[in-house]
Amino acid sequence: QDLLAVSAGNNVYLYQMTSMVNDQEIQKYPVGSFSYSIKFNPEGTLLAAGSRDGFIRVWNVTGGDRLPVFSINAHRNGVNSIAFSHDGRMLASGGNDAVIRIWDIETEQLLIEMIGGTYAVPAVEFSPDNQHVAIVNGDVIRIRDISTGQIWGTIRSPGWLYDLAYNSDGSLLAASDIEQQIHIWDPREAYRSGVETYPEPQTLGLQNSNTSGFKTLVWDVVFKPDEQMVVAAYGDGYIRSWSLETGEIVDIWDHHSAGVTSLDFSPDGITQVSGSLDAKVCVYTDSN
Repeated sequence: QDLLAVSAGNNVYLYQMTSMVNDQEIQKYPVGSFSYSIKFNPEGTLLAAGSRDGFIRVWNVTGGDRLPVFSINAHRNGVNSIAFSHDGRMLASGGNDAVIRIWDIETEQLLIEMIGGTYAVPAVEFSPDNQHVAIVNGDVIRIRDISTGQIWGTIRSPGWLYDLAYNSDGSLLAASDIEQQIHIWDPREAYRSGVETYPEPQTLGLQNSNTSGFKTLVWDVVFKPDEQMVVAAYGDGYIRSWSLETGEIVDIWDHHSAGVTSLDFSPDGITQVSGSLDAKVCVYTDSN
């Protein structure tokens, strides 16, 4: 599926990437509430949105119906983050109630509920082997075993965290913080029984913001497919690509005039998409 989903206002819009002409969407899904997190399943047939009203809504993007195939009243006070498992069978959600819930996509039933921590949960992500779920809570990442709900390991960060991402084989876990830094760990070194020290991260940080000199939130962080690079969306309006080998900035994109709140890659890593507080969505390749 050559599709792009965009959350804007109280709606989610679906575009065909190969025919994005005159901003004409191929479908508009009325949600009625702002959606903080939208995700396709691995097959690209389902689109899920986690929204401020506490609901998760899932649409079949191949069927043409504007109504969701199912909706779940998932979290009191709103959903912050959702993630599909890599086999597409589960959907995890984190909310302002500091709880993580994992749902069965086929039956729409709750599989397991876990305490995320003391604070609202801004980000949750499945490990590539679908054995664990990583949960951001303040300056801590808790890695929980999906089958039992128990904490498998814990990572402590030098900064307050906002977003996180695994690389393709699960050997690296990146998290962004509220002081324009990215921290990267080997999650296999997480604190637990038998590994009783917290791992030290590789930290990719800026000395000063390019705009006004104060530190800003890193809204989104992703690993570039099949490359040793991590790319991040910054509150100062820039997107920066970092080399994991050297710890240096490789590329900087300045397509936006306000904070960049989201970014992603096509599966082949060629096309990059970003969204911003300037109400623009930018689609570009490595050549532009």
